[in-house]
Amino acid sequence: MAETQVFCAAICPLCGGPNACGNLSANGNPADCWCHQPDMIFSRALLESVPSVDKGKACICQQCVIKQATDNQDK
Repeated sequence: MAETQVFCAAICPLCGGPNACGNLSANGNPADCWCHQPDMIFSRALLESVPSVDKGKACICQQCVIKQATDNQDK
């Protein structure tokens, strides 16, 4: 039997952990989200690594953003 995945906007599409998206918070103010901090950089490679079925639907978590930045510094 094929395994079905349940979509959840609060889950990071890369690692499966919580993405702590401020856009989903009770106050609904996107500016409150951690992703609006000036030191958060979403590389093209990171954004392209999101599975196509999740693009524009689920946010990448802060840990994955930090990991890609650290990985890029090591290169």
